[in-house]
Amino acid sequence: MRMISFVFLAVQVLFHVCSAWIPSPLHQVRRTFDLATRTSFGRGGPVGSQIGQEVQDAIWNDFQYNVAVRFVAGISSNEWPILQELMNALANELDVTLNQPVEQHFLKEHVSSHKYHGTTGRVLLLEMECTSTNYSEDDEEFQETFLAMLREWVDEVIYSGSGNIVNPILMSFLPNYSDADLEAVAQNLIEECIETYELAKPLSFQTQNDNASDRFSFIPSEVLEVDGAFIQEDSTEEKSWDTSAVAIFDHLVSDNLRQRLLALIGGNEDKMEPDPKQWARGGLMDLPMGDEEGASQTTATGTGIVCLGMTPQAISDLCKEQAHDAIEEVQDIWRRLFPDYHVTRLSEAVLGDSVSPLTANAPMFGDSFQVHIDGDPYFAPPSPWTDVYGRYPNRCTGKPRFVSFLIYLNPEWKDEWGASTLFLDVATDTKSHVAPYPGRCVLMDQDISHSVTAPSLENLGPRYSLVFKLILHPKMRHQSMRALNCGRSWPFSTQLGSAADSHVTNEL
Repeated sequence: MRMISFVFLAVQVLFHVCSAWIPSPLHQVRRTFDLATRTSFGRGGPVGSQIGQEVQDAIWNDFQYNVAVRFVAGISSNEWPILQELMNALANELDVTLNQPVEQHFLKEHVSSHKYHGTTGRVLLLEMECTSTNYSEDDEEFQETFLAMLREWVDEVIYSGSGNIVNPILMSFLPNYSDADLEAVAQNLIEECIETYELAKPLSFQTQNDNASDRFSFIPSEVLEVDGAFIQEDSTEEKSWDTSAVAIFDHLVSDNLRQRLLALIGGNEDKMEPDPKQWARGGLMDLPMGDEEGASQTTATGTGIVCLGMTPQAISDLCKEQAHDAIEEVQDIWRRLFPDYHVTRLSEAVLGDSVSPLTANAPMFGDSFQVHIDGDPYFAPPSPWTDVYGRYPNRCTGKPRFVSFLIYLNPEWKDEWGASTLFLDVATDTKSHVAPYPGRCVLMDQDISHSVTAPSLENLGPRYSLVFKLILHPKMRHQSMRALNCGRSWPFSTQLGSAADSHVTNEL
């Protein structure tokens, strides 16, 4: 997590409520709005008071709804009064009765999942009563509206920094029964949300003979550390020294696999231009919607030529699971490289469907690119991800770590041809270039500032690379997420810029 000017905070994403089954499904609803356009407490947003009033006028005149707070977990005693105030204000605005406990001993500890680690365990379960005897679509619409508005208001408090609520809360209405084990309901709600939105979906993989395990080299040629800073993982913890990491591997991918990956993305080793069916000038930007300042693909300086990008259909085809043997071989490499973690692709539910878990770059002579970051869990917008995992510094103990994995695909590349990947230590403006040698792989934290650079010669054609957005999930509670070597002996890291300000050396 780095406080940098081009952090992408105002992004359009899909929001949600997810469900659990004990014994019948909890209510589900998906929400959409733009953080940048919301007014105080979100009342001007798409699910604000105007829509609430329209829904109320349409269907609630004949019913009297009562909402009761049944279960609260993971909410601190400092946060609870603010949440109570928001719920009371919402009940008044929607003209419903709210019954909620006053005693703080009602607050439970966070709910833990036995299947998934790193979740916040912050859950709010509500129950609805209505003068109508039968559950109807009107009841469902009321629940959708109530939850959507409450989430919007809570999100505004969190992202504006105007209150003590620090992380989103997973919210749901209970089905019409009262004798359930509510902690079990909350636990299942968390797990169902993770599975519904594929937040921790296991990878499929396939091993080929020419990539047998005895040919793997999991020792990087070079390790870099950048962006050194003292961070506080939790309000109760002391600050600790943190750096972002870049690891460069030169023997992970065989030449056979490199060739098949190049063919998969429509690259051609003999032609200047890639396959026009898969690439287009002004193609997919692969950045959160609205993140113009951090755009990595822009018009070329002084030429007005738009850079190459994969078409949306090509990206969709590339991301299909169990459809490409070459991709599954790469995923098998990750499985072997990171035995201490569960490796997953970045779900669209984290940053929205404009950021795909796989994409490709093909910079050409004359193109111009800007420095950007791929992602940062601390600045993740309201989404299914933040409802379950919250916002936190990358590499935080026991929390999923955001990394990107880059593979260079050209059959030949010389240093004088340029087109390196530029890494930037923002605090000191220190730069480091990684050359795109054939089959070279670069593992990097997603919160590192970096940029594509263009080839230096006009007759070279594109410099191809394939980019994977990954999440490393802990296999146990309170697991250290800083060690990427997984017990192997890696070379000493080179500390760049602010990373060299402390004499502390992190285990990478």
